[in-house]
Amino acid sequence: MFTSPFVPELDYKTAYDLFLVNGITSIRDTGAVLNKLQPAIDYANENPDKTPRLFYSGPLIDGSLRVYKGKEPGFPELSIGVDEDTDSEAMVNALIDQGASFLKTYEMLSAKTFLGLLSVAKEKKLRVTGHIPLSIDLIEAIDAGLGGMQHIRNLDLACAKNAEEILKGTASAIEKCRFDFRIGFTD
Repeated sequence: MFTSPFVPELDYKTAYDLFLVNGITSIRDTGAVLNKLQPAIDYANENPDKTPRLFYSGPLIDGSLRVYKGKEPGFPELSIGVDEDTDSEAMVNALIDQGASFLKTYEMLSAKTFLGLLSVAKEKKLRVTGHIPLSIDLIEAIDAGLGGMQHIRNLDLACAKNAEEILKGTASAIEKCRFDFRIGFTD
């Protein structure tokens, strides 16, 4: 099941009990600030016979114009922003050191950063899943090693005769604008 052991209305021990009593033996958290998830992780590690198996990615890996930055209602801080200047290997190593089972990429990554993350993850034998960045074609993402995806983005690009033009337009809009999720692209 794709969910989080961190359910605000319940303590994680109760959440784990509810998962197990309903036959759920594995859960996958696909994006969380690890210090908030850490008590649930620790409890699962210390009590493997009382909890479902827990797989988690840690924060969403997004571009510098990240979606979940904790500034707007409904968009809690769940991500880290990275770009071409980010030391991707150090970031991936830090997530591995914190026990991440896989990486979850998000939609505002540049194509270069996304492909670099896939390369580092492949070297580390770490699966990458997530949203297909707005900067890349679905087929290119899969061919580069994306191991799973949510909310299939850019499928239209794989079918469009003018895919390059669409990608360039999206990249141009992202470059020129600051994104505000309440009202859309603004200057």
